Amino acid sequence: MTPFIMTPLAKLLPNPGWITSSGNPLRTPIAENGLTVSYGRSVGGESLGSKSANSALVEIAARYDVKKITPREFAQMLQQLQQAGALSETDRQLLLQILVDLHQEGIDPNETIDLVQFYTKKVKKFQDSLQGTNTDPQTRTQLGRMLAEMEKRLDWLRRFALWHTCPDLLSLDLLS
Repeated sequence: MTPFIMTPLAKLLPNPGWITSSGNPLRTPIAENGLTVSYGRSVGGESLGSKSANSALVEIAARYDVKKITPREFAQMLQQLQQAGALSETDRQLLLQILVDLHQEGIDPNETIDLVQFYTKKVKKFQDSLQGTNTDPQTRTQLGRMLAEMEKRLDWLRRFALWHTCPDLLSLDLLS
């Protein structure tokens, strides 16, 4: 069994499951808050690709400014998205990793941070570190996957920022 690191931010989420270091996947229970999570298929009977799930995602995300947010507020947003059935389990785990990364960087749960800037710098730093690295193909593949996961998180944060900044875009399908 993989050892895990329980961050102070994990206490902010209901049934956070295991939150592990950035090199390991996040694992969470299948049943949470009375909802059965069917790993990317449905939550609480609502299809994750449906209009109402997408609408809930955008409406909740629009309330939060990820360019000026505390980790505690970000955790609250994730909790609301989970309760609304607006995220697949895969996306939820991907976004929970942001809380792990913030904790690893020593960010206080009540400290305001620009998550888009934080992740833009994190991705750039990781890309730069890969440039001069002389590694075997297997390690390079693993590092490439880690970079892809970071870029997915940055993509989500940019969407959240856009939905907050431009509420008129709520009707557009930006999920694809």
